[in-house]
Amino acid sequence: MVQQRKGRHRSRIQVLAGLLALSIGNAGGVDDSEGDAPRGRRAPSLVYSIVNLPAEDGAVSFLNEEGQVAFHSHAFGSNGFFDGARVHDIGSLGGDYTLVAGLNNRGMVVGEAVDGRQAGALRAFRWSQGGGMRALPGPDGSAARAVNDRGQVVGVMPGSGASARAVRWEPDGRVVELGRAPWSLSEASALNDAGMAGGFADVRGGRIHATLWGPAGRAIDLGAMGGARGFTLVVNRRGEAAGVSDTAVEGRRQGFFWSPREGRVAIGAEGSSQRLVAALNDRGDVVGNTERAAGSVAYLWSRARGLVLLPAGAGAASEVVDLNNRGDMVGSINRPGSSMRAVRWSGGRMPVDLNPRLHRPPAGLILYAATAINDAGTIVATSNAGLVLLRPGKHGADAPVLGPVLGLPDTVEVGKELSMKLAFVGSAAPQAYTVKADWSDSCPSPPPRVRAGPGGGNVTLRHRFCSPGAHSLTLTVANERRYTTDIRRRVEVKEAGLGQVDPAHTTSQKRKTETK
Repeated sequence: MVQQRKGRHRSRIQVLAGLLALSIGNAGGVDDSEGDAPRGRRAPSLVYSIVNLPAEDGAVSFLNEEGQVAFHSHAFGSNGFFDGARVHDIGSLGGDYTLVAGLNNRGMVVGEAVDGRQAGALRAFRWSQGGGMRALPGPDGSAARAVNDRGQVVGVMPGSGASARAVRWEPDGRVVELGRAPWSLSEASALNDAGMAGGFADVRGGRIHATLWGPAGRAIDLGAMGGARGFTLVVNRRGEAAGVSDTAVEGRRQGFFWSPREGRVAIGAEGSSQRLVAALNDRGDVVGNTERAAGSVAYLWSRARGLVLLPAGAGAASEVVDLNNRGDMVGSINRPGSSMRAVRWSGGRMPVDLNPRLHRPPAGLILYAATAINDAGTIVATSNAGLVLLRPGKHGADAPVLGPVLGLPDTVEVGKELSMKLAFVGSAAPQAYTVKADWSDSCPSPPPRVRAGPGGGNVTLRHRFCSPGAHSLTLTVANERRYTTDIRRRVEVKEAGLGQVDPAHTTSQKRKTETK
């Protein structure tokens, strides 16, 4: 089931959604208590240990119930699978790019990759630690979108009589075409363990209908809700589904829930936001972000209570991205006069800012948004140090925990000397650490200096870019037990005297370098 609710921000029906000011819930801001406690007493605070993942803020990632993570990086063209202790390279099909689209609870990763044998050709793939990278059967242009715990994979493949059609790959590689041939295009992007798939199919006249396909491949047409397009986005273990549809009002969309017993039900979420419907759990709860008069608001929907707006504090903008089967939800809030912060909601209580809940965080680390949560409470979040995994409790990983690289702007001029620093946290016992800095421009620079003591240390660096272009830094810190952690930063290097730095870069850098 986790496969259906992780990474839904990557839906093909994405549109740009701004976080606007709103005023809901209590005026006091975020809640510092955890769980239920006797009246007049505070419940104990839950803390999270930190694991760095070698991907930048904004990388696409998927979390499973085992606490494993698969990801790919847009900026660096890299990918990886974190098995709970170490990161493994997923690799490629010989080409220069691999896009991760799904992860099951057995550590199988699926997606699409450039086939090195044919320039620019994309092929669906599946990967596992034991089996490695393998292309799925089918012609060029096929893509895998989701995988269940049985090893079934769904996606899209070019087909006769249509530009492409939804398909399911069985564990033995056999291809099952889902439904009748569409008018032009169909695609499956969600899958549960029973083999029910969700996606869309177009019909004569150019309309696109939200669609489900049963285990035998038979289609269930969910239609559209007054508009020209509908999309099924998520399917849970009980065979329930949720998605979005255009309405009769141009530019407006409506969220829906579907069950075999009740059919399609409008859930009251309206707007044009990127995550109008973000996730569905196995209890039939839906979360997403709906537009109200004050702006975009995070919501929770259930059949029993209908649509309930999640509290965020006076004037705070909110966004929810995922929920688990215990009713915990994660996302972000943006308070007036402050920057985005990663939060968790439990039920209808005020959101908990995850930043003060970090166990031994390195100096300068800020969590911007939580993007996934599993039933154990493990969370994936974006930060100014890149993608991180948050584990409940005080033991994360044996590798060092790195903070952000301070003093490295998003944009810099050729020839400008930079002085940078980074803090890291390690074992409480004294250890020796080694540091390596890899600058993609290959310009000479002094080796990084490391100062360490019990509990961690800091790194100082100097560098002067000698050529323009898109460059990067990969910084690796290793302890004496040979556990390593990487942090990566991308930098746009411009010729000197080409004008002022783009204000967007300045704003981004301010967000990335501010301290808690």
